[in-house]
Order: sequence, then structure tokens, then C-alpha cells
Amino acid sequence: MTRLARTGTALLAAVALAGRAAAQDSARADRRSRRDAVLPDTRYRIAIQRDPGNARLHLEFGRWYRREPTPWMRMQATPQFREAIRLATQTGDHGLVADAETEIAKAAWVSYERFGRTYQLIGTTTAFNIPESLARWRYVEEFFANRAQPLRPDRGEMEYATAEEHASAALAAQPGHLGATALLAVILGDHGRWEEIVTRARAAIRAHPAEPDGYRVLGLALQHGGHIAGAARAFANALARMTADQRRPYENLGAILRRADQAHYDSLPPDQQAELRQLYWAVAQPLALDSVNPAQVEYYARATYVDLRWTVPEEQLVGWQSDRGVIWLRYGPPEIWATLPGGMSESNFLTIWVYPKRRSRFVFQGMASYARSTFSQDYAWYADEARAAAPVRFDNVPAVVEMDTIVAQLAQFRGPAGATTLAVFGFVPVGRMLRGVDLATADFQIGAIVKDQRMRDVVRRVRTERLHVGDSAQLETRTWRLDLAPDTYLLRLEARPPATQRAARGMTELTVERFGAGALALSDVVLADRIEPRDSAPLRWTDYLIDPSAGRVRHGAPIAFLWELYNLTGDSAGVGRYRVELGIAVRAIERLGFAARIVGGVADAVGVTALGDTLVALSFERETNVRGRAGLPTQVDVELRGAPDGDYTATVTVTDLRTGQAAQRRRDFVVTTRPGDRPRDRED
Repeated sequence: MTRLARTGTALLAAVALAGRAAAQDSARADRRSRRDAVLPDTRYRIAIQRDPGNARLHLEFGRWYRREPTPWMRMQATPQFREAIRLATQTGDHGLVADAETEIAKAAWVSYERFGRTYQLIGTTTAFNIPESLARWRYVEEFFANRAQPLRPDRGEMEYATAEEHASAALAAQPGHLGATALLAVILGDHGRWEEIVTRARAAIRAHPAEPDGYRVLGLALQHGGHIAGAARAFANALARMTADQRRPYENLGAILRRADQAHYDSLPPDQQAELRQLYWAVAQPLALDSVNPAQVEYYARATYVDLRWTVPEEQLVGWQSDRGVIWLRYGPPEIWATLPGGMSESNFLTIWVYPKRRSRFVFQGMASYARSTFSQDYAWYADEARAAAPVRFDNVPAVVEMDTIVAQLAQFRGPAGATTLAVFGFVPVGRMLRGVDLATADFQIGAIVKDQRMRDVVRRVRTERLHVGDSAQLETRTWRLDLAPDTYLLRLEARPPATQRAARGMTELTVERFGAGALALSDVVLADRIEPRDSAPLRWTDYLIDPSAGRVRHGAPIAFLWELYNLTGDSAGVGRYRVELGIAVRAIERLGFAARIVGGVADAVGVTALGDTLVALSFERETNVRGRAGLPTQVDVELRGAPDGDYTATVTVTDLRTGQAAQRRRDFVVTTRPGDRPRDRED
């Protein structure tokens, strides 16, 4: 044999030897892997053989089985728990009995999550089409209206009863047991049995007053029972007892902000995050008339629920970070909650949540229990789109559901001692708020509240009035005069009849101007149905009787404008001269025979000039003594003839004829054939 052949043979032998060694290593690794996989099972069995009366060993063995991935392995958990209960009962270890009963309840609850709310297909209907459900809301609507129906009776109800039975047995063994209390809260809450949860939560608080769990369960139950103030106190007690990590789902606004806002929030230091949270909840509060914020309490209840329902600490499953948990935090409980079985494979199970009023739907796939189910197919993308449009909704809160709108007209004037007077004309929909209520009169809380940039009250004008109940179109006008320092504020106008859960509000961010000395300046323009001077020589805007307009003008009806002029220069005798131009332009509609004429308020008007297709201008000049005058009021009444329905803008331009300086203001309004009933006026 040649040297080359011998070298080749040796090389082949070496390769074969290396291959056999690799195969042996692989086999050993495989055997080690299998041995490691069964090692806990073996260890528990050996330990129990050595100490058969140890209830704790059976409890931990059952917990190990319950975390196994296959249904058959999980079925082995319950016998171990039952044995733990038997042994612990003999030794009087009530705490261990409660632990084991809770574990049996969890196993039954997991099964309920899988089989509860099961829907069956009707007739020859095919399975739920996920891509089509994304593409067409009508498909989802038709599917649940005509193609599927809840399965009754179903296996889920039997599992539900088993879960409740063993959770209750745990609390019988050890009243106030925190794990059993939390689980029973989820079980009972699933069927709306909130009053029963209150009793259980109070027992947990008595047994563990330093722990937060009893308080947050109590807050959850009270919130769902409509006891908002009590729920707020319970959540405050819970938060005061939590660690920083436990407070995260309650304090982290990220899940209910848009992505860009979440990134900004996450970048802030803790003290600035706390300040932002305070501002966020102050703005989100439905009614500042309330001392308690039901939207914030609702969010705390949502955070509690998702943590209790879908968190498994020993498996690193965090409910509020799961896909279902995030959707629940943002939008609350769905109106339709359906489970569609996927055969023997748990990965094919579908959980469908539908919010019909918003035409929203979310589909999750996988094990329905705890935080294991995730968005199906492109529903992660859909959830992002929904988040961009509405990162959070609180329209399941009664104060939000029944909320009407207070339309307001705001006008700023020079006020006393360097302040600015804000005239607020609010239009309260009293009729709509009391629609269907069989009352001749009703009490109303009505208020104007001004908050600064830290959401602290600057002005709070709130009072209770008894009003006569009219038809559903009845409006009540309220006028407030608020003296404010120049700054940026949030104005809230609010009203509610305590006899109902309905309310109305208007919320406006406004920047209050400074009307100092110097350049020519105009106040805002007030739009009114009618304006009359209180006497023959009005000196300020407050010397007029104003019947304000809500911004909707009836065809053919006159409209009135009022404003004040500041810093007009006078001659040596103190006389100033100025020119007024009032232009009315129609926006977004075609002009059809639109004309205008002065019908009052300006005796020395010099005429009417049409400028272009959509603009009518009224122009006149005046002179007046300006000495000692804080402001020069001007009133103009105008009648629009042939004005079509549409949006209009009135522009007032005043020019100082001595200096050439000009100042300008605008006011928008609508001309319509249905402006609504005339409101009743009252001033505060």
C-alpha cells in the first residue's frame, strides 16, 4: 500500500472515529436532557416515599404538575393537591389546606377560561375568518348576529362552579387568605357578583391589614358596584402599602398613551412622571364638580382586574403587560367575549373581544388561561392602529356615557387693576339631561371652574339651582364674569342634575391676554341675538343687556355684535377718531343672493359696500372723547338676507385715524334653519 493510500485510510478512520464520538456525545446529551426533564418528577416521588405524611411535598408536587405544558401532565396535579389537603387537615395546618384548595380552584379556573363563553357555529357556517374580520367590520357584526351563538349549557359552567367551590373552601379553612381572595374576586367578578366580593375583601383586610391585596380587591368590587368614593379610598390605601414594583401597573401611563407620548413619558425622571400623571388625570376627570375622579378609579379597577386575572408570578406571566391585559387597560371589558375552540390543540383556540359601539374587535390566539394568549395574525397591527386613533376610552364610566356638551362663547375684555375680565356665556342642555325624567322641577349643580397649568383651582364658581323642566330642547344660559391674570388656563363649564347620572360639560384651554397701555387693541367680539344699552350713555361693555348667541343664527333673524376699543389716541382736546369695518364672509358654501344691511346701533353709518362674491362690508367712522375712558364700547346690529346655510366669519377691523394703527378680531357663527330653542338667560 502506498504512503498516500495509507494516509487516506487513516484520515477516513479518524473521520469515522470523530463521527462516532460526536454521536455518542449527542446520545449522552439526549439522555441527560431526558433525565433532567423527569428529574423533578423523580425527586418528588422519592421525597414522598421517604416522607409520605408531608403535606407540603404533595402541594409542591401538584404545583409542578400544574405548570407542565401538556394537558395530561396538568391533570396529575389535582390528586396531589387533594392528598395535601387530607394530610394537612389531619395535622391542623389550615394555611396549607387553604393553599391546596386555592390550587385546585386555579386548575378549575384555567379549564373554565378554556371552555367558558364557548360559541358554536350555526348550520354550515365556516370557521371565523380572521383576515376578513380585520378587513370588514360588517363581517364581525354578521358573524355574531347570524353565524354563531353561545353554547348553553356548556362545560365551562361546571368548571366555574368547581373553581368557586374550592376557592370558598380555602377561605373557610383560613379566612382572609390572600391568594384565595384574589382568585375568588376574579371568579365572582366574571359573573358580576361584586357585592359578594366586598365581604371577602374586608375579611382579607382584617386578616392582613398591612398588605395591599385586600384593599385593591375591595376597590375593584366597590367600583363595579357604583361606590366610586369608597373605591377611591380603597385604592389609595392599597397604593400606600405597595412596593414600587407593585405600583407600576397603576402609575405607568405608557399603555394608555400613544407611542410617541409613551416614549416621552418613559424618558422623564420619576418626579416629572408623577407631575404628568397628576395633570393627565386632572384633564381626564369627567366632572371637576366631583371630589373623586371616576375615570382614574376605573383605570385602577382595570389594572387590578388584569393583574388578578392574567398574572402568574411563578411563571413570569404579567397580566397588565399581556396582549389581553393591555386592551383591557385601554378600553375596558368587551361587550362580546367569545371563545372558539380549536380542536385538541390549545394553540388554535381563539378569544374574540368585540366593542360594537366603537366598531372595534380584537382576536387573540392560544391558551385562554392567564397571560398565555396573544394577538392573532395581524391583530397586533390593528391594535397599534386603534391605539393611534384612541389610546384609551372610559366610555363605560356612567359619568362619561351620559355626558352632554355645554356650548360656550368666550370674550376677553380689559379688567380692573391690570387683570383681564373673561366673559363666559354657557348654554346648558337642561332639556336633554332630564329627558324621560318625570319631574316638574329639578336641582342642578352648575359651575365654572378655572384651573392653572398645574391643574389647581384658580376660580371655582359652583352653585345649586332649582330649575323648571321643559321640553328636550330647553337650554339654560349662564353668564360668568371672571377676572384673571394673563396666563394659560383650562376652563371647565359643568352641570348635572343629582337626580340622574347625566351631566354636561364644556372644556376649553385658553390664553388670557393682557390689555395694557400702548398699541391700539380690541376686545373679543361678542355675538348675540340681541344687545340693548342699559341707558343712553353706555361707558363699558357691562352697560349693555346681552342676550348671547350659542353661535347658531336663524335665517332672517338679526344678529348683534359688541366689542371694546382700547388705547385710542386723542388730540389736544382728548378727542379720538376711528374707522370701523365689519366684514361678514361665508366659508365653505356657495354664495346665493347674500346681502346685508344695518338695522340699528350705528346712526352715522356711511353705507354698505359689497366686496367680492362672499363678503359684505359695513364701514363707518366715529369720534369720541377718550380722556379717562378704560374702553370704548361699540354695538352693531346686522340682518343677513338670503344667507344660505353654512359657516360664516365676522371680522371687525378698527383703525385709529390719527396714528394709522389698526386692530382686528374675528367671530365665527353658523346660519341655519334649525338653530334650536331660545335659551333662558341667567348671570353669575
